Amino acid sequence: MIEEPTKLVFTWRSHMTEHKDTLVTVTFTVLDNSTNKNSAKDEKPQTLVTLIHERLEGEYRIKAHDHGWTSILEGLNERFGTKD
Repeated sequence: MIEEPTKLVFTWRSHMTEHKDTLVTVTFTVLDNSTNKNSAKDEKPQTLVTLIHERLEGEYRIKAHDHGWTSILEGLNERFGTKD
């Protein structure tokens, strides 16, 4: 499911989910000057990305996916994030 430009929902299946469907929801929230009290007036708005991965079973699988998603989101931030 896609709700442009704020939400993306999809199933995820791999050997780490024992080939069972899991559900990933990614939301995008624009943080403008009214929602981000620490931003200066001339700064470009930033986007808060929230990722929720549901239906994962077992602590090992949860931690592995947490590590993987964190790595992916950090890479996206390095590539497209605001430069200090």
